[in-house]
Amino acid sequence: GVCYGGGMQIALGADMRYTTPTTKLSIMESKWGLIPDMSISLTLRELVRMDVAKELTMTGRIINGVEAERIGLVTKCCEGGEEEDAAMEEALRVAKEIVSRSPDA
Repeated sequence: GVCYGGGMQIALGADMRYTTPTTKLSIMESKWGLIPDMSISLTLRELVRMDVAKELTMTGRIINGVEAERIGLVTKCCEGGEEEDAAMEEALRVAKEIVSRSPDA
């Protein structure tokens, strides 16, 4: 799917992020002279190198899921079958693994 602007800022707040190769992600606020203000200045630099964070923020460049995984923006880019289903299946698989662990861990 598409994850631009505020949606991207919300997604970056997640503990894990799964995407597909055709997913499009962008921090679009700079195109309209806006400041990305929902903590992206903090969360983005925790995920990617500072120069990459600046480039993405200042240019509003659109990247796909493969590049997002390569730069560390997403946890995993999932392929196979129906693409959206692949990402959801992987997220559910990880969620099931997490809940099977001891709650004291």
